[in-house]
Amino acid sequence: VDVLAESLLKRVASGDVELPAMSSLARYASRLRASPAISGKALQLLIEGEPAVASQAIRLANTAYYKPPGPGVTNLRAALIRLGNRTVANLIETISMSDFYQKGPDVAVRHLRKMWTSTLYTAIAAREVARWTHTADPEDAYLLGLFHNVGEPLLIRLLTAEKTLELLE
Repeated sequence: VDVLAESLLKRVASGDVELPAMSSLARYASRLRASPAISGKALQLLIEGEPAVASQAIRLANTAYYKPPGPGVTNLRAALIRLGNRTVANLIETISMSDFYQKGPDVAVRHLRKMWTSTLYTAIAAREVARWTHTADPEDAYLLGLFHNVGEPLLIRLLTAEKTLELLE
């Protein structure tokens, strides 16, 4: 284990670690979070170019969690209004993080998918605890839950590159 740790530390220190690129949509979500006054029309135009995000936004807006009594949301504009900018930013971050946990060699992806399930459950639980206790903003708590173990998938990728993950199975 000490040899492995030393090898990983050398790779990190040398800069020989490939971090996943942040998508332009995820960068926009960061800006949206920092400046929530961004126009709904600008957000809609951006998301219209991302069908996965658009369909997820409409689906989320129609869940019991967000849906008031009455007709469901059938278009992106109405979904974005119902969800609000911060929830949309979290949705974008969630989709970006999901991609991060789904790609790589088969041996890594098996572990990454398990981690993703745990990460998503943690984010949802954090949001609900914040909502019930009124001790934190629920959307902030969700984001913290989503990123609480972001180093673990990087470690899995490093172990895979070192051909060590196969040995640990």
